[in-house]
Amino acid sequence: MSTSPPPPLPGTPPVTHPFATANFRLAEAEGELGALLRESSDTDAFLEAADRAGYRIESIN
Repeated sequence: MSTSPPPPLPGTPPVTHPFATANFRLAEAEGELGALLRESSDTDAFLEAADRAGYRIESIN
């Protein structure tokens, strides 16, 4: 779910992804992270790609 553009039109659902739910809160990183997410086959692949791209990955329990 993007927080940088205007919200979807009323009655229009947000864009969904088959294995992840994410909130992008930094417009500067949204494009790159979105691309990494679309190119990944699963959550682990996305986290590995984000780590390789220099993002900090933290586990929150």
